[in-house]
Amino acid sequence: MKISNPIYVGVIHILCFIIGYVMMQVIFSHSDSRNAYSLINGWWLSLYAGLVIGVNLRCLISALPIAAAGLTVLYINGLGDSLYHNAPTTLSFKLAFVIFMQTAVIVSPVLINCGVGLLAGNKTK
Repeated sequence: MKISNPIYVGVIHILCFIIGYVMMQVIFSHSDSRNAYSLINGWWLSLYAGLVIGVNLRCLISALPIAAAGLTVLYINGLGDSLYHNAPTTLSFKLAFVIFMQTAVIVSPVLINCGVGLLAGNKTK
C-alpha cells in the first residue's frame, strides 16, 4: 500500500510510534524497564509501517514538526517524564535540546527506510 501524500505518511508514522509506545507502556506496566521497551517498540513499529506504506524524504518534512510539536506539548504540560527523567517543563535550551534529540530518534525510521530503498534500487516518490 503506497500513500502519496507526505503529510499523511508523516502523521501515520508518528501515530504508529505513539501506538507502539503506549501499547508497551500498558503491557509492561509492572516492569521497571517499560520506558525502554516502549521506545524500542514504537521505533520498530514506525519503521515497519514506513516500509509498508512507502516513505520518502518529503515525509520527513511533515514528520519532523509533528513530532517536535507533540513533544513540546508533552513536556510543557509535565507529561514527558516517561520519555525523559526530570524533564524540564519550561522553555529553555535544555528543553529544546531534549526535544531535538528525541525528535531525531522518532523520525529516524523515515531516514532508514529511505536509505534502504535507495540501496535496494527501489526509489520511491
